[in-house]
Amino acid sequence: MMPAWTVSQDGGRMPKALKKHRGNAPVKYALLGLLDCLEECEDPSTLGKKLRYKYRNCWKAHLTQSVGFIYSVEPRSHTIYALDIGDHKWLHGRDNRR
Repeated sequence: MMPAWTVSQDGGRMPKALKKHRGNAPVKYALLGLLDCLEECEDPSTLGKKLRYKYRNCWKAHLTQSVGFIYSVEPRSHTIYALDIGDHKWLHGRDNRR
């Protein structure tokens, strides 16, 4: 059995983003559930969609319909780095709506 993954929130804009969503209960509970799944799964990269450009080598999992969670995985140290949480415009700096 592989050792459990550890989640680090040191990098990225995660502290500021968590403060922004502190009153949003659905996002908070979805994030806690996702972090539990990430810590216990065999390969955390399978739970998210691989990103490109600014966040290459990172994955994004949706917490709600409009809020996503970006993380990166370091397999050697068995660490998951929680980088950012927010809507599309917050994460990518643009809005895809027309």
